[in-house]
Amino acid sequence: MAKQNRQIYPVIDIGTQKTVVLVAVFQNNEIKAIYDSEYKHSGILKGGIITNHVMLAKCITTALSNVEKKIGRLQHIYASISGEGAKSRVIEGKSFLCSKNKGLQASDEKSAMKNLHQNRHVPDGCVDLTLHELPSLLDNKELPLGTALQKKTHFGEILTVRRLQVLGDEKHVRDLEEILYEYNTVPRGWFASGIASGRAMTSRDSNLRNRGVLVIDIGAGATDYTLYEKGNICTTGVLPIGGDHITSDLMEGLHLDRKTAEDLKCKHASAILREKKPETRLWTRNDRSVGDKEIYQYSMDLITHARMDELLQCIKLRLSPYLKNEVARAGIVLTGGASLLPGIDRLAMSVLGLNVRKPTYPAWVPDRLQHPKYSTALGLVEILCTQPIECFRETKTESFLKRFWRSLLRQMR
Repeated sequence: MAKQNRQIYPVIDIGTQKTVVLVAVFQNNEIKAIYDSEYKHSGILKGGIITNHVMLAKCITTALSNVEKKIGRLQHIYASISGEGAKSRVIEGKSFLCSKNKGLQASDEKSAMKNLHQNRHVPDGCVDLTLHELPSLLDNKELPLGTALQKKTHFGEILTVRRLQVLGDEKHVRDLEEILYEYNTVPRGWFASGIASGRAMTSRDSNLRNRGVLVIDIGAGATDYTLYEKGNICTTGVLPIGGDHITSDLMEGLHLDRKTAEDLKCKHASAILREKKPETRLWTRNDRSVGDKEIYQYSMDLITHARMDELLQCIKLRLSPYLKNEVARAGIVLTGGASLLPGIDRLAMSVLGLNVRKPTYPAWVPDRLQHPKYSTALGLVEILCTQPIECFRETKTESFLKRFWRSLLRQMR
């Protein structure tokens, strides 16, 4: 009987409004089961900054325990990091060949990799999280990713190997790690949310990445974006603007409380100015009772449109060199909870000058999880399944007695 290969991928996405824990079980490269838990919270994380450590710990541990009731103890987990604490940059390592006609030697790539790791310094206040492979260059000529460098077929003077280095804010990562350690779960690796979302939204059709596509994940507190060119990550980044900022603007502009503003945003907001009469009005509770307030639909549209236009203009400014060179030929894929805002696709087309595609999901994802709010968690699983990643965040070691004591306390709670 053939030996069955069983792989378990536990991941956690700690967002501004929710924490999602997802455990995917694969057997012989086919999905066998998927367990998930979502715990909603609000105001605990703002732009990647923890405002209430105790409440966030409660949210994370509740989501973890709900999944463990279904699958059993989670000894380790892979996590995402978003907000202003996530950064990325391209680092390089060069190797100078002795002669142009000599051809590449086995030692050339090793020398270039050694030089690359020497250049992999970490700025103060940051931690090194992951390295993503990028195509190498031979005399500034790009070699396809995965090309085997051979002496008889590759000639040149300078070999350059490249990696995308993902960095995280040291304090933010340590705070989240401490919560997981308190729960007695070891974080095995940290990944940028934007890269994870981009992987999930383009895995069904890899030709999108080859042609060039821009994935924008509009979350509650931040927006992550990832741009692909020729199948590889070209650039990625984070903007501290999201759906929560629309809610805050509605509160300020229309003099509403947070719950009312959030409800109106979800039910009636639009990213574009709709062709309705300016005097069209809405009621905050729609029961015409004492305290029910009348507001103009046009005023709400103006506020929502202004915030989403600002977000897309910022992305356009950051990516202007790539947009001028028509890198994203396949267009835009919008994801994240705020991507469900009516008219956001038309506004993105108008500002960025690119077609907007509907998001697709990996073939193994069940229908109940095919929602933009799960894109980061699904992307983490997809990366772990298909893409070799170098994780550099060291695992904290603790004594057996300390781990046993923590486990005992957790069971007593």
